[in-house]
Amino acid sequence: MIKILICLTLLMSLNLPSATLTPDNPFYFLDRTFEPFELWISEVFGGQAGRAEKDLEIAGERIAEIKLMIEKGKPEYVPELTENYQHHMDEALKIAEKINSTDLYELVSNMTLMHQQVLDEVYEKCPEEAKTAIMHAKDVSVRGHEEAQEALGRRNG
Repeated sequence: MIKILICLTLLMSLNLPSATLTPDNPFYFLDRTFEPFELWISEVFGGQAGRAEKDLEIAGERIAEIKLMIEKGKPEYVPELTENYQHHMDEALKIAEKINSTDLYELVSNMTLMHQQVLDEVYEKCPEEAKTAIMHAKDVSVRGHEEAQEALGRRNG
């Protein structure tokens, strides 16, 4: 059952999640307030893999928010979004390592490639003051991709 859920998530995750609320919205705090509850529910119903998938989804939302903040000309929000992106990527990778799931490592690998593509596009458009934060997010994504690929290599090697 978990394998089916991961495969479905992989198919759905080929697109970046939409950022319904962004940090410049006065109600953004509501979006962030419910995330711990969403993570908990994901773990209750999907186990550790469900929790990791939710962390990856939230990380994707942060990438979408970074993109939107740059497009809106509000780079001051990018450093905090980048730190939160790193947090959720780190959590997903910790769980992937703990449960040693090929499906989860493949999901991390695919998601991080997509994140890198978006960050490359954003970097070209962003003002100088946001470039360091964008590069940090890309470094986190590259590291996540490399860790997933190494784990997949060990499993297949």
